[in-house]
Amino acid sequence: MVDILYSLVDVNERFNRLALYFVYTHHHLNLVISPLVEHYSSSIDGQVLDRICRNVLPQISNNIYQLTVEPLSLERVLSSANYPYLHSLALVNFPSEILLPQLIGNTKLVRHLTDQITELHVESYINKDKSTNRRELDIFALIISVKGLTYYYDRQIVPLLRRMSNLEELSLFLTVLRFDSTFIDGKQLYNDFLSAMTRLQKFSFNIHTQLDNKETEIHLPSSNDLRESFFEIGYENVDAFGDINFVNNRADSHIFSLPYEFKQFYFMTSVFPGGKFDQVQMLAMFDRRPFEHRLFKIIARDLPFLRLLVVANREGQQIEDHSDECVTFSHLCKLTLGYSHSDYAKEFLCNENVALPRLTNLAITYQTLETVTNSFTHHQARRTCNRITKIHFPEPFVRSSNFHLCFPHL
Repeated sequence: MVDILYSLVDVNERFNRLALYFVYTHHHLNLVISPLVEHYSSSIDGQVLDRICRNVLPQISNNIYQLTVEPLSLERVLSSANYPYLHSLALVNFPSEILLPQLIGNTKLVRHLTDQITELHVESYINKDKSTNRRELDIFALIISVKGLTYYYDRQIVPLLRRMSNLEELSLFLTVLRFDSTFIDGKQLYNDFLSAMTRLQKFSFNIHTQLDNKETEIHLPSSNDLRESFFEIGYENVDAFGDINFVNNRADSHIFSLPYEFKQFYFMTSVFPGGKFDQVQMLAMFDRRPFEHRLFKIIARDLPFLRLLVVANREGQQIEDHSDECVTFSHLCKLTLGYSHSDYAKEFLCNENVALPRLTNLAITYQTLETVTNSFTHHQARRTCNRITKIHFPEPFVRSSNFHLCFPHL
């Protein structure tokens, strides 16, 4: 792939299309040269990398969803373009002495992990010389960000953290899927790795546990039980909320440090009690129970700088709200409703008591949008949607003749 990009790009228009075709169709860019000898790390020639970063990446960055890089190209590739849809990153042939510093401080890698990467694959190794042959990883700050559901908490993340007894700062943003088990709490974190981190001075975390229980009868701890589990190990600035019953064999909980320092909150459910989340700019909500209007009131109040909201819920609202109180999402610019129940499109687009003054980007099914707006003639929907400049429909559609009444900029 590297050689093709280098040799064909900018030869002429036809070769341009040929060279970039794979990226445009597969959305995966692999910048690692396959080694001729097993276990031998081969890097891109500097001249080749320069040309790719200068002439190629700016053309295709919007089409890259997955990226595979090796050590010498990581910083250069991440700095050469913006990758708005990048969600999967593979780091190949990374020696520990190069990888670990990349996970510390304000590096391009850390910023991408914090802001957008949901899948991270690492192939790392430790050099067997005297200077690096040690049993413990001697690093002092670590951020682990896993925003997609991970099955590997017990098998991979915990063993990694147990080796890091010298950590002084630790930041965990995890969402863990467990089968026939219970919620992660303070006592488990202590037994898993905190007890070994005798130098730890700061621990920031948001850990979401999703349980899938099909056979085992499990008693779920209450939100207060989850908080108490941290108080018992000496952590007081912690909050938690979780389900008290399984719904369709599923239950969710969140445990997080205070003040809440992350810019994202994923898998929020209908039991969210509120709190101070003024750092959060991106919220993803998912549940098998309805999101009622009162929950969105709490979110608008307690997440005042929210910019991106994702609502995934096929259950319709059950409580009719008669309040005249206006709910304003002052900074919300992107709303993703996808295949959610049409009640949520009505909630945000057709409700006179919900204001979205900065909404410019919408993702929704065309059928839902046409239905809730009464074929794009609904007065409030016109007011809400008249600033939208981007809209995404997941399926093909035929635009109604009234479409422009709601979306004059499209």
